[in-house]
Amino acid sequence: MELRGEKNVKKDENRHKEIKPLVISAGGYEKRVVKIREIARKYDLDPEHSDTVRRLSLELFDKLSDLHLMGEEERYWLECAAILHDIGWSQGPKGHHKSSLRLILNEQEFPFTSDERYLVGSIARYHRKANPKNSHFHFAALSSGNKEKVRVLASIIRIADGLDASHSSVVTAINPKIKSDSVILDCSVTGDTSLESEAILKKKDLFESVIRRKLIVQWRQKN
Repeated sequence: MELRGEKNVKKDENRHKEIKPLVISAGGYEKRVVKIREIARKYDLDPEHSDTVRRLSLELFDKLSDLHLMGEEERYWLECAAILHDIGWSQGPKGHHKSSLRLILNEQEFPFTSDERYLVGSIARYHRKANPKNSHFHFAALSSGNKEKVRVLASIIRIADGLDASHSSVVTAINPKIKSDSVILDCSVTGDTSLESEAILKKKDLFESVIRRKLIVQWRQKN
């Protein structure tokens, strides 16, 4: 693919809150996304955080389109992975990213093709810890082109997850500035960003590797 140029878990009752409408899904994927969000409620201990990561992931994807050059299908994969990235917490805190992958691969209710399970599962799995590796069976199963797409999409979901490290939806908007050697994320925020700042430092390496630019995050307090 061409390129241009952890946490406090909320109580289980959060799973039963009304699903709020968020960013409109691209293409003809809206009904499938609604279905996926409904199924995810069985597993997700903090759906508000997942909704925030979804919103931020899609905002980053849309506003960085000149860099990654991907379209509606890849946006859908990212959206699904963001919704499902933390469902592994339902199986226990240890290695929850790997548990998320297993659930995505095996939960038959999800309206995914076999290929989509591996793609979405890989993106969700790589929202934390290890970067994509060919020694990982699910990543090795992908085509070379899809491997590169997973790297880019996983790098985006990592940043989105880091921007909500406190699980308080402190980031309300992102204004990226793309330069030849850097990407600056000017983030409008409503509170303290200490946890977010720390998380970004830990999570930005994959983004910087695949986008080939340094990532700089700036916080702008809303009045």
